[in-house]
Amino acid sequence: MVDPSAAGLREDLLRLGIVAAANNNVLDGIRLMTSLFSAGLMDVHESYDGFITEVPGYTWDPKAQLVGEDEPIKERDYYLDGGRYGVKTPEVLWRPMLRSAHALAA
Repeated sequence: MVDPSAAGLREDLLRLGIVAAANNNVLDGIRLMTSLFSAGLMDVHESYDGFITEVPGYTWDPKAQLVGEDEPIKERDYYLDGGRYGVKTPEVLWRPMLRSAHALAA
């Protein structure tokens, strides 16, 4: 998956059939990852240290919050964006399996 802001690279790779356009809905992706972490349905492997390092520095824009909006500050979030793309983009593929596993456990 490639960040939508890398349009040229993405188009080249799409032509070759080796990449998917990432779902870049920031707030939906953050909410999805947060809910998965909170429910104990997602973990981050220790080798993904860039992600782990970036999490504590992830902050919300105070100016946006003053007007009632949720907007993250888009700095030092390369790994977090990658994780979000990797979870949100293929959600339609893994979500039914999660429901099936939950139904079996119930």
